[in-house]
Amino acid sequence: MLARLRWWVYPYIVSRAIVIGALAGGLLLGVTAWMFTSLGGWFMATVYPILGAGAAAAMYLHQLGAIRNDMRRELRSSALQGQRTFCLVCGYDLRGTEESRCPECGAAIAQPIRRAAGEGLSHMAAIHHDFPISAPPKDVFDAVSTPAGLDAWWTQRCAGEPREGSEYVLDFGPGYVWRAAVSACEVGRLFELSMVHADEDWTGSRVRFELSPIEGGTQVRFSHDGWPELNDHFRTSSFCWAMYLRLLKRYVEQGEIVPYERRLEA
Repeated sequence: MLARLRWWVYPYIVSRAIVIGALAGGLLLGVTAWMFTSLGGWFMATVYPILGAGAAAAMYLHQLGAIRNDMRRELRSSALQGQRTFCLVCGYDLRGTEESRCPECGAAIAQPIRRAAGEGLSHMAAIHHDFPISAPPKDVFDAVSTPAGLDAWWTQRCAGEPREGSEYVLDFGPGYVWRAAVSACEVGRLFELSMVHADEDWTGSRVRFELSPIEGGTQVRFSHDGWPELNDHFRTSSFCWAMYLRLLKRYVEQGEIVPYERRLEA
């Protein structure tokens, strides 16, 4: 997200932090010297750079935090309005872009979510499943976010890294090699994939796992939202997700891995 900033923003932040750090360091040093008049010049020469550098670093981090908060507010506002703001793969600014693919990296762009006027609720269909797993949240998180975990119960072959912005390749066999971007990732708590290259119904949808600790294990709140309509594919996928999530539970609790070609029959 920070890659979307104009070129002059970082030099401005750094120079401002240096100036404020120098002034703050000088002020602190002056107060210290006034309170302890016996301190020699060697102390002044040693402490001033430390105070100045500390103040500059604090100001730099404060300004970056303010920029990130502004971006989060902007992204939330855009999402509620169903607008596309940036590419989930490379971070390219998509505001004003009407293309179906990112001009920078060529990744498919998730279509905006249609929402009711004056409401934050989507009109698009969604699949939901809530269920417990008798294992710690970290074990469940690894099973739904790492390639090894996903291959054990869902994909045939998977590649990717569980961090926000990372691209995943989801291989379900010949003709079904899809791509997704990690749109949310908090270790042990949350993992979400936004589909950027899939079939017509899945492109632009989001697969999300919310994990919370409960007595004896983890409560999983699963959702697959962003479907364009309640069609036959939606109904089939709702059934398939229930079957796959049963395999997820069996894999995490018992270590069972069902061969890929038999997973919807197990």
